[in-house]
Amino acid sequence: MAEKFVRRRWTAVAMNPPALSPRQWMLGGLVGTVLFVMAIAQILSVSDFESNFSLQGLSASRTAAFLIIVAELWAAAGLFKIKLSRLFRNFANGSALLVGLFWFIWNAYLLVSSFKFSTNFFGGFTHQVPGIWSLIESLVLVGVLAYLQSVIAHRSNAELPVVTRINKKDLKKGRR
Repeated sequence: MAEKFVRRRWTAVAMNPPALSPRQWMLGGLVGTVLFVMAIAQILSVSDFESNFSLQGLSASRTAAFLIIVAELWAAAGLFKIKLSRLFRNFANGSALLVGLFWFIWNAYLLVSSFKFSTNFFGGFTHQVPGIWSLIESLVLVGVLAYLQSVIAHRSNAELPVVTRINKKDLKKGRR
């Protein structure tokens, strides 16, 4: 007896944003805007942004700069009140935590190794010497991102609707 294999087409389903309070969304929008502005400033001054990493001893500075910018843009998208697929939002949450941890570790490294180059938060547009204030700024960024990600993860426990070509007709007719 031959088994029938059903070919399913999985499509990304955009889900409503998590049910956060207006203050939490305002905080998320503020941090998302900061990450977005950081990424745009780093893109516009990519040569300064990249050269700062190479001067500070990072061997793959171009790759690191590209990955940081992409991670910041992805993280920023997950912090706004827009419809996203659950997988995209989960990657954005992870990306936000990685970006925050990167900036904290990078500033701690610069502080310990006593480099006097820029912290690179906003690429070549600002020149902030690594110090205790840049470490505190990155620690606040990590703390706020960790808080937002825990709230978003807690409030987005909705089940994923699985819609395939086979059961789409049944859903339209009202059958389950």
